This record gives sequence, structure tokens and C-alpha cells, in this order.
Amino acid sequence: MPQYIAYQRRQDEADRVALLVLDGLALADWTLIGPVWRARHPDWRFGEHLLLAQLPTITAVSRQALVSGLRPADLASLDTNRAEPGQWTVFWSREDLPAGACPHAYLALDRDDPPPGVDSARTRALCLIDNKIDDMIHDATLGASDFQASLRVWLEEYDRRVEKVIAGLLARGFTVYLASDHGHVEARGFGRPSEGLTVDTRGKRARIYSDRRAATNVQEGFSQTILWSQDGLLPDDVWVLMPEERNAFDTFNEIVVTHGGPTLDEVVVPLVTINWRE
Repeated sequence: MPQYIAYQRRQDEADRVALLVLDGLALADWTLIGPVWRARHPDWRFGEHLLLAQLPTITAVSRQALVSGLRPADLASLDTNRAEPGQWTVFWSREDLPAGACPHAYLALDRDDPPPGVDSARTRALCLIDNKIDDMIHDATLGASDFQASLRVWLEEYDRRVEKVIAGLLARGFTVYLASDHGHVEARGFGRPSEGLTVDTRGKRARIYSDRRAATNVQEGFSQTILWSQDGLLPDDVWVLMPEERNAFDTFNEIVVTHGGPTLDEVVVPLVTINWRE
């Protein structure tokens, strides 16, 4: 993704670019949000594309890959996003931008004003992360209908603040790239493995192991799973166990909205370019 933005920046001779990551935004969510934004902002021009999220579609892997432009095999860790600001800065340093021109910041518009990098005249490549949708995903205890109800409230309340941030960026000459690191899916629990410390990352749709034997031992008890490894992107010593179809590592028959697995709902996400309509 950063490589794509940098290429577009050179082609369009655009001086200022911003990557706005709505963590957890699924393609189905954008089909609801997009028409609302078009109606509210007839002066915005939208270019719509699709991205493939990195497997496993957990935030620590898929968002790091999105922001850094690196394969997971080249990341220092697959269980935290703490390195993201440095990864973003390092990428743009190769495009001859100084660190002070490439801020990485989080939006929490229900509590705080936008971060200073949004208004700074020095900023040339801005990365903004908003976790609100991902928080709503994990709070949807009644399934997909619960999340959709929350998303409609988000559109009428919180989202207007997001739109205000985008409008401010456009007014300052930015091209805005709206993207997501992964989607989400309603899944049904089919039990939880009890493997103790042999698992590195416990997720409802993906569990990461650094020991193949530990992963295969769990798979023996959960036959409706995929063991994913050595795909040329993940480290060679990482094995990911993912439930097939719309199952989840959770209490039997429990309905959850989650992410991490390989369904189209989780993997195919929107990429939207926003600038002024000429």
C-alpha cells in the first residue's frame, strides 16, 4: 500500500498524501458508507478499488503489512503494532521525505481532537489509524445484525467527525487514501483448544504457532481447520490454524463477529481514493 501511494504521488505530482485506515472496515460496510458520503459531499471525487488483506487477517499482521508495505516475514513481530510509526517513517525516508514530514497517529474523535500532524504545514505523508469500527466488531455480542445497527449509529454520529477530518485534509491539498486492514465475519463457535503456552497468538479465527507439532496436535482435535504456512509471505517458522467456513475457536454454538480467517468477507477490503471533484 505505501508503494502504491508513493507511485501515485509521483505520477500525479501530488505533494501531500494521507492514508486513513479504518481498522476492520469490510467491503460490505463500505457499500453502506459510500452512498452516504457521496450524498453529503458532491464535491468529493471517489476512486474505488479492492485490496487483499494479509493472512492471517488479525490486526497485528494485516495492519502492519498494510502500513509498512512489508511481508510479515520481514516484520520484527507478529503480535503487536507498536513498530508501525517507525515502519511508516522508514518507508517514506526512502522517498526522500524527512521523519518530521511523515507522522503516524491515532484518531479517537469521540474523546480527542485530531492529532497535530493533521494541521502541520510540514506534513507530506500522513498515516491516521481509527479503531472505532474494529471496537464495534468486537462489541457485537448479538452477531452481524448487532454490528450493522452500531454501524448505522456510527454513520450518524462518529462518522461525521471522520468526514470533517477528510474535508480538512482535502482543503490542505492532500489526496486521501481510505483503506482497511481486514474485514469481518459472523461466525459460530465450535470449541476452544486447550494448548497452554504452545500457541503464540490466540484468536477466534486464527491461532499462530511457532511449533508445527503444536499446531498439528490442535488440528487433530479440530478437523474443520486449515493449516497455513510457508506461503512466501509469512515467516517459514510460523504456522497459522484457521477454522474453515464460518466457524470460530469459541464456545460451542456461540455467535461472534470477528476476523482473522480466509473468507472473502475478511480478506477483500476497500481502497478508496478521495480528492476534490474538478
